[in-house]
Amino acid sequence: MYNLRNLNFWQRSNCKRYQKYRSAKIYFRNSTFIVFCLQVDIMAKFYSYVVFMFIWSEFVMSSILADESRCNVSVYKTTQDLVYYHPVVVNISIEVASLQVDTGDMDFSLEFFFRQGWNDPNLAYEEKQAGGKKFIVFKVDLVKDLWTPDTYIYGIRSIQTVQTDSAVPASEGLRISPNGDVLFSTRLSMTVSCSMTFHDFPMDKQTCFLNITSFFYTDEDLHYEWGELTVLNKHIAHFVLVSFEKKKTVQEFTSGKYGLLSVAFEFKRRINFYLLSWYLPATLIVALSWVGFWIDTKSTPARISLGTITILAMGSFLIGEQEGFPSVSYVRAIDIYLITCFVFVFGCMVEYPFVHYAKRLAEKMQADKKDDPEMEDSYHFNHHNQNKAMANGVVNGGFMESFAPTNSHDILQWTNLHISSSEPPVETRPKEQKPSVRQPQRTRNKMRFIICWAAKLDEICRLAFPLSFIMLSIAYWVVFLILNSHE
Repeated sequence: MYNLRNLNFWQRSNCKRYQKYRSAKIYFRNSTFIVFCLQVDIMAKFYSYVVFMFIWSEFVMSSILADESRCNVSVYKTTQDLVYYHPVVVNISIEVASLQVDTGDMDFSLEFFFRQGWNDPNLAYEEKQAGGKKFIVFKVDLVKDLWTPDTYIYGIRSIQTVQTDSAVPASEGLRISPNGDVLFSTRLSMTVSCSMTFHDFPMDKQTCFLNITSFFYTDEDLHYEWGELTVLNKHIAHFVLVSFEKKKTVQEFTSGKYGLLSVAFEFKRRINFYLLSWYLPATLIVALSWVGFWIDTKSTPARISLGTITILAMGSFLIGEQEGFPSVSYVRAIDIYLITCFVFVFGCMVEYPFVHYAKRLAEKMQADKKDDPEMEDSYHFNHHNQNKAMANGVVNGGFMESFAPTNSHDILQWTNLHISSSEPPVETRPKEQKPSVRQPQRTRNKMRFIICWAAKLDEICRLAFPLSFIMLSIAYWVVFLILNSHE
């Protein structure tokens, strides 16, 4: 070791520098170690915090999904399809809350609770984990992480989930039992198409179907079974729910056989509205047209006005706006009744011209008799001479019998020969100028026949029109109302 006293100035200064350098180097080493230790401590705390947060989040999620930490059911999505291992049986239950039928669009609307149940072994858990309950209710958001059947309903025009007024919508629900049974319930409102026929309208019956099947899985993989089927409200506007029936069938397509669950709703139309709005007014109009049979034939304006009004009224029933009537291209039952009423009203209108024509014909014949009295006097004189000739033939012992004509036609000619000295004899009269008494007589008889029946036509129609209309009405209601009810 060097003694600083024995060293010169330069040696002494170099030694001090070396000591300072050595002390600085030692300080740097110590500070670097301290910084390294601090960094290790910070990193250890950070990683421990991350691990703690991860463990805490797992604990919180498990507590939420297991219904307040009472169950450790695995609710992660089953990526593998259940039908890959064995066929799945899906139980369908429907509870209908309301029904509506729209004949204009040929569809029906219903609001119902749709419940599907199946078994998923991946979701089984111990009963003690459920806290003594038979099942655990989960949030509906969990459904997207579970396997669900691809249920499909035919003929849907619109569908939506019914929303409630509460803060938390109660339109869906999910619960799982310890053995893995899953029940998924949904409250739906949908409009389904319905094929309808209106030949018997408004006494018609309509049958609408709700068909449920799988979209892709065949019956061997996904088998549907019926559960409960109930209808809470059977009161429908304009219709009565006669019956509802469920059945199970299998449909065969090119891709396989698919199970089909169907519900047949049978509706019967309420006829009260149509009786008051259509049948009763049409019947009263027909009865009003019969009043013309009691009006005098001389009251032409009254009878024409009555017939015109009734025809226009019935025409408005046929071609006017028919609210609530289905638009079809074939004849309906109510059309038959309205057309029948129109025919009766038209018949009452047409009957009066016949009566009026017969009346004018009778007046013309009466005027002709007054203008030409010679024809009537000749006719009476011929009958008088015929009776006198027959009497003389008996008195004269056959003298007149050999001279008098043998038939009435000759008698008239013979008598006309004596009373008409200006006329040439019968033998010298040309054949084409021979007067014919039989032809005018036949014409007069025909005219008298027409006048006689025309005068009685009003009296006949007073009885014939009501009776025939009543008989046709009875036949109409028997066919469309009574017989159709037994079909």
